[in-house]
Amino acid sequence: MGVPKAFVTVTALLAVLLLVSLARGNGVRTCKIDYRELPIMEYFEDDVNCTGQVPEILCFGTCDSTSTVEQRGRAVHWTQKCDCCQPHGVPRILSAAFKLNCTDGSTRSHNMTLVIPRDCQCKSC
Repeated sequence: MGVPKAFVTVTALLAVLLLVSLARGNGVRTCKIDYRELPIMEYFEDDVNCTGQVPEILCFGTCDSTSTVEQRGRAVHWTQKCDCCQPHGVPRILSAAFKLNCTDGSTRSHNMTLVIPRDCQCKSC
């Protein structure tokens, strides 16, 4: 006597659902303002090279995205919903000066404009 077909179908479905839940992770959205330090190098006319670090302020994190399949007769249709972590609202613009360390032992200033997101949200890609 074999295993009932309904049992095999339910077992296979549960296995697929388990794999999907493991692949999905915990479903926590972590979209937020973050920053990283970027190296900068400047060359000056007096043959002095200067290096330093400047911040890059950005939206970073994870958002929910899904792909689902529907079968209509013999046709298969994919439906996708993709969300990405993106800036939201009018950004703040700041002027800032950063210290660079130079090959001649001096320090020089590097002026730049920073564009800072007000907020980050999961939005359609």
